[in-house]
Amino acid sequence: MTIFESKTNRTNEQKVADGIQKRLNYQFQDDKVTISQTLPLPYYIDRVLFENDKIVGWVEIKCTTTYSYTNSEYYKIGLNKIKQGINWSESTFTPFYLAVWFTDAVCVAKIEKECMKNYPIKWGGRKIIREGSTSDQEPMISIPINNFKLLRNFDFDKIYN
Repeated sequence: MTIFESKTNRTNEQKVADGIQKRLNYQFQDDKVTISQTLPLPYYIDRVLFENDKIVGWVEIKCTTTYSYTNSEYYKIGLNKIKQGINWSESTFTPFYLAVWFTDAVCVAKIEKECMKNYPIKWGGRKIIREGSTSDQEPMISIPINNFKLLRNFDFDKIYN
């Protein structure tokens, strides 16, 4: 959680996390896979999936008022956020997911390092500078909407080493 997230945004992210937990309970009925509370800022990723104390995945949650799942071609997100998620994924040999609450659906995409060479990367971001920030412009990666699946239809991987 950054200083830029409003109370409403944190509440919405928790609703998405609750939806993910419900899906995990449905998918892994005999296992106890759970999603963490919001991770501290140094992790740069919102949540971790775990089974008991074992990490089984990483999740970044975004809530947007500007992207529609049914009418958008891409979802743009800061490249650094994706790189951090992939880094945690590769370091722990577990998957990384991007969950997005679009204006019309909650969807999830599995993100892997290979995607970075296939998705457009451009300079962009918010043009309005927020308090405490020198700039909201950064390298952005555009993830094709067709890589997302509705949360209720999405199957989370479970990786065991």
